[in-house]
Amino acid sequence: MNLAKQLRDRTLKANLAHSLWSIFDVLLYPAVYVLFTPLLVAQLGKDGYGLFVLVNTIVVFMQIFNFGLGVNTLKNVAAAIGKGRLAAAIPLLQTNIAIALVTALVCMIASFSFAQLSGHFHWFGIPVSLRNTSFVTISLAGVIGGQKILEQVLSSALIAFEKIGAAARYNSTIRICNLLITLVLVSLRADLTVIFSTTVFVYVCGLYYLYRKLHAQTGDFPVVFRLDRSFIIRELRYSRWIWLQSVFVILAFQFDKFLIGYWYGISDFSYYSIVSTVFNHLHLALVALAPWAMPQIAKQFAAGMEIRAYYRNCRSLIHIVSYCGILFMSLFHDLAFRLWLGKDLMAHVDGYVHLFMCFELLLTFTIAPYFFLNATGSERLATINTLIYTALSLAGLFTGHYFLHGIGQAVGCSIVFLFAGMLIQQVIVARVLSRSALQETLGLLSPAVLLILFILSDKQILIIRGVLLLASIGAFYYVYKVLYPFRISLFKTQKKYSDA
Repeated sequence: MNLAKQLRDRTLKANLAHSLWSIFDVLLYPAVYVLFTPLLVAQLGKDGYGLFVLVNTIVVFMQIFNFGLGVNTLKNVAAAIGKGRLAAAIPLLQTNIAIALVTALVCMIASFSFAQLSGHFHWFGIPVSLRNTSFVTISLAGVIGGQKILEQVLSSALIAFEKIGAAARYNSTIRICNLLITLVLVSLRADLTVIFSTTVFVYVCGLYYLYRKLHAQTGDFPVVFRLDRSFIIRELRYSRWIWLQSVFVILAFQFDKFLIGYWYGISDFSYYSIVSTVFNHLHLALVALAPWAMPQIAKQFAAGMEIRAYYRNCRSLIHIVSYCGILFMSLFHDLAFRLWLGKDLMAHVDGYVHLFMCFELLLTFTIAPYFFLNATGSERLATINTLIYTALSLAGLFTGHYFLHGIGQAVGCSIVFLFAGMLIQQVIVARVLSRSALQETLGLLSPAVLLILFILSDKQILIIRGVLLLASIGAFYYVYKVLYPFRISLFKTQKKYSDA
């Protein structure tokens, strides 16, 4: 076996390993969490579980303060390595860590203020028995949110060094350990204050571990609180577009939980959150198919290589996996959810499952463009695209609530508006790729649209559903066999790809 073939095989194995580690990392935690959700609901009660989810939602919402530091660290460190300038990455990492620490303080102040306001104005309909607990736990959400921002910087640096396995092992270990400790405390009927205080301690230990791994990788990574003004301005300038994208996504796909809780109360919020959380983790699992490719795209783009064929191949992989996953779920979800949740709880969430399957099927189309546009220096275009589809999705939620009056109606309108956003996105991507806009919109979206119609036609006669299902599978076969076939061979080498 010659050296070139050995290098190609090594690259393929590394890429596949990276993808598998990322998927394992994202799937393991939700699998355990989902499995024990009925226990959480039973032990905490629907109001206590609602508060538990609300605090975790606030933790995620705190990512609006991350300023794109994670993706910025990943991209710039990977580019520095690709150019053989590792020493230039050290000041960047020190600056991003300093910004993350300052941001963590901002998160704590913001969550404390929100806890005060929510208690004073009685938001979310939290019962009197949980008022004191809600104040403390919402305040702790800011501490955890700040820790997660610092965690993103450190783990993104490891991924940039292509130590994705190490980052995935860390993420899996820290999250599973925290979840298992939470389950033990819940089974012992510990107060939510104790549970979230323990989470803070677990993440302190995790951050120290991450730093030690990064220190071993760089060989010389001193802890310096670097707040050099020129570096800060440079980093924030580079990351401002990515940060705005994360703000738009969080406002659209996390703020919905605050709205549901505010509009319909903590009890309905808890039922909505059960399904929302399942599909949120499913989306993260699909996103995990892409991050390992971003350093490759950034390096190839920096070296002047053609990467559009590589991108289309990554996109096909994501879409094939997502379509097959949603198709399987649409056929067997009723049995699985009934066994998991039980008959009584299933009665409250059944309607949401169909809607979230449709929503997620459309949302998967945003994954590949996000990584591709940001990795190739088109951050502004990626931000405009993100603003369009998130604004439309949020507008649909408001439209459904105020004009049709109901949670299901609000989510249904959000799906319709999101579809319009996907049409616009695909036109944007078609221009960047120099491809046919018709092929990128109607061609690429047709299998998903037909599958959505199949999912929503569950009350229709069998022959109509059968026709829709067969049409969807046929369109899927044509798109990913003829138009955009997935070729594993494109991952074997870093050669200069040419467009087909």
